Amino acid sequence: PVATPGAFVVPLSDLPAQDEAFTGQTLQRVLSKFSVVLVVDNKRDSTGGAASDELEQLRQAVRTALLGWMPPAFEAPLTAGPGNLIDLDNGRVWWGDEFQIEHYWSSND
Repeated sequence: PVATPGAFVVPLSDLPAQDEAFTGQTLQRVLSKFSVVLVVDNKRDSTGGAASDELEQLRQAVRTALLGWMPPAFEAPLTAGPGNLIDLDNGRVWWGDEFQIEHYWSSND
């Protein structure tokens, strides 16, 4: 059983571009994507309004924390991607908001 409300970070993809190095080393720009999956209870009322309100509050809190944040050793901030309904299951709503960031992979790391 999953406690609600809940939040999970799920890696989605790493999309490397072509090598940009000219010195025999490898330097690739990478677009990394992940999803913050939120789960809320949808059993408190028959209309789902409470779950919708709680979900929107959680989504806003995640966006506030992550949007524009630049992790240490990165040169670009996190940006938002799409959000979507993942599942309605046993009185729970599962929602995923995607985020992405560009960074580099190097053979020197």
